[in-house]
Amino acid sequence: ELDLRRLVVPLGNINQRLDNLDRLRRYALDYESACNRLHSAASLGGFLLWINDLARNKLDAQGSGESDDAVKVLTYHRSKGLEYPVTVCNNLDEPLKERIWGLNLVAETPEPDINNILGNRWLRFWVNPYADQFQKTHLEETLLHTEEWAAASRLALEEEARLLYVGLTRARDYLVFPTVRKPARWLNRVFNQGDESIPTLDPNADETPFYHNGMPLLCATERAFKPKDFPEAEPDTTPIPFHAPRLGRRPVPRAPLYIDAVGELPPGFHPQWGEPRTFAPWLAFRGDYSAALGKAVQTLLGVGLQPLTQEQLQQIARKQLQIREVTEAVSPEQVLQQAAAFRTFLEQVYAPTSVQVQYPLEGRHGKRLLQLQPDIFLENADAVVAIQFAGFAEGMKKWKNQAQALAPLMGWTQLLLRQLFPQKKVALWVVFPMEGQAVELVF
Repeated sequence: ELDLRRLVVPLGNINQRLDNLDRLRRYALDYESACNRLHSAASLGGFLLWINDLARNKLDAQGSGESDDAVKVLTYHRSKGLEYPVTVCNNLDEPLKERIWGLNLVAETPEPDINNILGNRWLRFWVNPYADQFQKTHLEETLLHTEEWAAASRLALEEEARLLYVGLTRARDYLVFPTVRKPARWLNRVFNQGDESIPTLDPNADETPFYHNGMPLLCATERAFKPKDFPEAEPDTTPIPFHAPRLGRRPVPRAPLYIDAVGELPPGFHPQWGEPRTFAPWLAFRGDYSAALGKAVQTLLGVGLQPLTQEQLQQIARKQLQIREVTEAVSPEQVLQQAAAFRTFLEQVYAPTSVQVQYPLEGRHGKRLLQLQPDIFLENADAVVAIQFAGFAEGMKKWKNQAQALAPLMGWTQLLLRQLFPQKKVALWVVFPMEGQAVELVF
């Protein structure tokens, strides 16, 4: 009466909207059926409450919104009567499923008696006492040689042949048989009178047992080697638009406002590194290296650059190692010796007049914002220096990999420092605290 189909078609996204209407009509019929079973009156308010209950239990579903490029996943039974351009027949390695256990109808005559429709038939109920452990039991060995097992196998072969025929005849243009290392036992049984050991399809040949208009149909075999378990895909969070996109409006791709200084290389930046320079011996530690140990040493190298007394440094070092839970790995004295050597190195090379730890830098590159925070920032009358700490390089075996990982950050730091201090020379270093070495970025 409302003529809803005609009303929703002009709104766009036609297939989805019409399928949603059909789904709503189906829920209305389900609600009426539920009311009939419960001998209660159906009402609009009751229908809305019933729909809300479905939504709370996540049992409501949107219409399938089928289109020309939709993929339909069906059982062999439910695909009967349908047709598709491409049909993929799955589960071809399934074993024969004889219905020997449970409830079965046994007929004493080949044809039913119309005048006595329930006569000459009886129900047989067999319980499997072994459940899934039935194979290689005395019961199995005995049952395999009985007429009941032969009859059940014969019926199962006939039923799966009819079912496979339904699947094969759904294809209009292409029929695909996905197989694995196991043979396609179901396909073999159907085309070889129950013998699943004879292959129906040869992967090294293009012959098939299929004919069309008296001519044999050929196949193409493609081999693909895949892992046993595919990695779990990320959930699709793409929103499903209820309304079709408005004409004249299209999303314009825009770069993010803030520059990713870690994952995005600055334009025209090609880093080159100098040779490592030693400022202290390798810091010996007990046990295995951990990120907490590296973080503690980096922090104390920065603290050692501050104007503090030796007693204050000792107290901070003990507290830092205790917080990081690495008191058993190194002693405060070891780390402070490393920090003192690092300070001496910087004083000899640059004689800084200003030293800042975790110094924030901000600027722009074009219309985008750039925010950085070097681990150490030095300044003197002629130059500014940014230092970035690196992790454990296993005795400088992997220093190039670690330096290269910090290359984007160093490149953006260089660009920003040249903007902020155009009159001064810019120097960039990567420091390896555990190995007591530093590497300069060469421009």
